[in-house]
Amino acid sequence: MVIRRQTGEDYEEIAIRGAIQDKRTEGVDQQYAWHSEYPYEEFRVVDAASGALIFGGEVAAFFQDANFLPAEWRAINIVYVGQSLGRKVERQALDRLVSHSTLQRVYSESSPDEDVWLGLCTIIDTALHFTIDPKAEVSTSDEEDDLHIQRVHEAMGSSSTFQKKAATALAEGALISYFDPKYNVLLRGTFPDAKHSILAECYELEFQSLMLEFNALEQGIPFASAARRAATCHYMQLPMHPQDGGVVYVEELGADFFEQMTRHYEL
Repeated sequence: MVIRRQTGEDYEEIAIRGAIQDKRTEGVDQQYAWHSEYPYEEFRVVDAASGALIFGGEVAAFFQDANFLPAEWRAINIVYVGQSLGRKVERQALDRLVSHSTLQRVYSESSPDEDVWLGLCTIIDTALHFTIDPKAEVSTSDEEDDLHIQRVHEAMGSSSTFQKKAATALAEGALISYFDPKYNVLLRGTFPDAKHSILAECYELEFQSLMLEFNALEQGIPFASAARRAATCHYMQLPMHPQDGGVVYVEELGADFFEQMTRHYEL
């Protein structure tokens, strides 16, 4: 079977071979055919001779499990990143989506043969990494350093406002800066910046950089954008003071990387 993908006016083709377990035709050299009509939302695999249905379903769902295809063929293209939190921290994602003008625009501008998927993400862990510049001149006492470290730990506590709001804003800004989604206007190319009020506490706590891991390895779903290639895990490090010459570090890790690492540690 040959699967063809259209990107703009260009086409890519890949030939695949596979076995379909069907007890009705066991031991018989059976030919199958794939049928999908525009806008290609659903598909059917049928007996080529009789037309009898073997199986079928949604194309998008099928391709998410089609690991025999290249990651970029199965990738979800990120076109917008947003957060549900507003002035009232307790607002839920569904409340935000009820009257979301950008979401309505995405739907209205999408092609009939494109699916719009909504993905909910959460921050499952935060951690601090302390660094010391050996060339920096010491201007504080040990007592002042201890007090500052204590303040940072208190601010990062699980019940703090930082964890509930600032961490989400940091993740949102980092993802927008990294993926550069089509429909995001704010924060594109300007994050992080000391002028952003939500980052005031981060600068007060003297954060120097932000590291974020966007991981969908467990789901097996590659994510991509016009700026980033398809990968199941994206890692980014953004300097909080880019004007001082901070370096932006990004890495896209696919499933093959993690499979190799697993085999390495099993040896």
